Amino acid sequence: MNRSYKTFFLVSIALILPFMVKTIDIHLEIFPSIILPSYSKQVDYSNNPTLIKQALYGFDKKGKLKKIDHRLFFHPIPVEYSNWIINRNLGLLEEKVQTKKTGRLGISYIKRPKTDSGDIIETKKWIKERLQNQGCLDSIIIIRKNRITLSRGSHNIKGKKLVEEIVLQLYE
Repeated sequence: MNRSYKTFFLVSIALILPFMVKTIDIHLEIFPSIILPSYSKQVDYSNNPTLIKQALYGFDKKGKLKKIDHRLFFHPIPVEYSNWIINRNLGLLEEKVQTKKTGRLGISYIKRPKTDSGDIIETKKWIKERLQNQGCLDSIIIIRKNRITLSRGSHNIKGKKLVEEIVLQLYE
């Protein structure tokens, strides 16, 4: 086989295999996704588009709420991964073993936790250090999720509404 054909064949397999796994069920998707990370959905611009914006907060030494800078907090982790980490509550809540079924084929599989209590203790130490580096108390971190509505024509912020607030205590 010619070298260019071999390369084409290998790249095709590397792209087709994750796509086939994803078409069976979205939960089986290989991470980080090399296929469309937005689940191949187009943004609906017929109405005013909305998006969820996440922010981390801590308390400063005086007890006032302080917004945490994502770039400094997650460094050296690329900031692009911060939303994924925040969506999983910074890895602080223990996951349970779950039995799931694929959407299309109805095949059952077991989803096992990726973290254990030792990982959670290490994560808490890491978060406490990051909070202190930003001038915050190391006992509580708050995750706020806001729904932001954009104006359809100008794409300016039309409205902002708190959707969820999660308070994670780092000391028991």
